[in-house]
Amino acid sequence: MGTLRKRAGLLLAVGASYGCAGVPEGVALLAEEPERPYREIARLEASGRIGAPRAGAYERLRREAARLGADAVLKTGEERKYRRATPPETLGNRASLGDAYPDAAEVFRPGFFGYEGGGVATVAGYYWQVEGVALDLE
Repeated sequence: MGTLRKRAGLLLAVGASYGCAGVPEGVALLAEEPERPYREIARLEASGRIGAPRAGAYERLRREAARLGADAVLKTGEERKYRRATPPETLGNRASLGDAYPDAAEVFRPGFFGYEGGGVATVAGYYWQVEGVALDLE
């Protein structure tokens, strides 16, 4: 029983370091223009990972807004898109299956298989593309 508790503690620690540490708590996600005065900082867009829920793409949008010093993000659009896998002949010397160093969140995602990044995708699937405006609330 002690080993099971140690493993559960390790998984919680990994989850906290990868999933929760970068959450921008102070950046609100708005569906409508705020009633109080505001200033537009920047127009932003973000993509989620293949197979991930829409919330992941919005989390990336909020993280970018927080980096710019925004108080909120006004949602302006979202679209579910499909990404084809990169054909094997374009991979060159790169491994076509698996990522030698996947991040911890990916390893624990059901159905993990393949690699995304650096313009190469050996997995295909649907992902979310979201858009918003970073706002400075006055």
